[in-house]
Amino acid sequence: MIYPRVRIFRHYISRASIFLVAAEGAILLLLAHVLLATQTNAQGQGIVPDSWFASFIAFVCIVIFLSLGLYNRTVIPNIQVMMVRYVFGLFVVSIVTYGLLQAHLSSVPVELYSPTKYYLLPTAIMLGMAALFCTRLLFLYVADLGVLRQRIVIIGPRELVDSFQRAVVGDQASGFEIVAVMDPAAVEDSVTAELRRETERAPIIPFVTERADMSAVLDQFDADELVIALPDSDLLPTDALLDCKLRGIQVTEFLSFVEREMGRVDLQHLDPKWLIFSDGFGAGVFVNATQRCLDVAISIIILLFAWPILLLVTILIRLEGKGGALNYQAHTGRNGEPFALIKFRSAAAVPEAGGAPRWARADDDQISGMGNFIQKTRIDEIPQIINVLRGEMSIVGPRPERPFFVASLSHHIPHYNERHRVRPGITGWAQINYPFGASIEDAREKLAYDLYYVKNRSLFLNIIIILQTVRAVLWPTGGH
Repeated sequence: MIYPRVRIFRHYISRASIFLVAAEGAILLLLAHVLLATQTNAQGQGIVPDSWFASFIAFVCIVIFLSLGLYNRTVIPNIQVMMVRYVFGLFVVSIVTYGLLQAHLSSVPVELYSPTKYYLLPTAIMLGMAALFCTRLLFLYVADLGVLRQRIVIIGPRELVDSFQRAVVGDQASGFEIVAVMDPAAVEDSVTAELRRETERAPIIPFVTERADMSAVLDQFDADELVIALPDSDLLPTDALLDCKLRGIQVTEFLSFVEREMGRVDLQHLDPKWLIFSDGFGAGVFVNATQRCLDVAISIIILLFAWPILLLVTILIRLEGKGGALNYQAHTGRNGEPFALIKFRSAAAVPEAGGAPRWARADDDQISGMGNFIQKTRIDEIPQIINVLRGEMSIVGPRPERPFFVASLSHHIPHYNERHRVRPGITGWAQINYPFGASIEDAREKLAYDLYYVKNRSLFLNIIIILQTVRAVLWPTGGH
């Protein structure tokens, strides 16, 4: 039994992405060895490649690719998007590799480009790029064949399955394929199962409860996993499901399936009992301590490197209009405690219509020219580092909202206040997975990702989010 995803520190990673990282990592490691082998000393003698340094170069390159989202399931099957990011990534990797080589060789008397082997360096780089690109094309071909996908049979209402299928339509890099739906409301008719299999993307078949009948259905569709989406637990065919489990077929509850495959919590069908009995929400002292150390370390590093930018932006904002460069606004923090969130001022200081706060808009006419620039580049968020150092925020967490909207959203959206169990963040799982939105429905969609983060929070997931934030800044799909 090969599971579609591997759980690492409570976060699910698709095996397809793992295979791709392993393949490209091996190519980059070989390329790093070749690059080191092309270097010669002043006498033209070859330098013996350093395996540890070659591994470090390959690791850095993989981290760069990760930060550009090149292993995201929405990017992998999209040739155009993948090529743009791949070219950019290879350009960055080339510069970083050159710098690492220079640093590594600076301690010995070498000539980086020896006349006798000058042609080997660019040749190795070009061959490496070609190998990486061919690996991507081969992966897409294998993904189209469905070799890496889990074959799923769902037991549940067709309406629920239809809404789920619409959410994943066209997702070539998903780790599953729905091959049949057993609907309790479906009845056998004159149309044969084989005909339905040929004419429907996920055929609807009658719900069966006997062991032999269940086994026959799973064998017919060559199923690897059975997903249970029954609204009434009394309908569970316990004996048949136990038989499937003992035969080695994975049996999964629908909410856990959505969490695993979509990286979110299904709010529409959420049963509070699932939140109670499923694992998660157990981040202990170690996770909290490491996250706080990470927050402080990253904040100090950002301030050390970004202070010239902060000074320049402050001067430009003051020159553009009246008022201070910073904006202090009340937001809701951990456990509902209010705090003053600090940002660069990007809009004119005008009263809000009717005296009530309003949703931020992507085309807000109050945004200044400088404000539009710092919002798109996320520079306006940098002063929140002060909130992080104060302990009011974290680098990673659900984005904080204003108390007025929290009160309204808590009334309209069940479990909304659960996102306040952790410190709010400058970036978050919802920000890198959901586009800009300013409505109750958008808040509901983002809550699905926020609850996944609160439930599965770990140092590993925080690092993934921080790396993916680079991609979100370069190719914005999220918002403030």
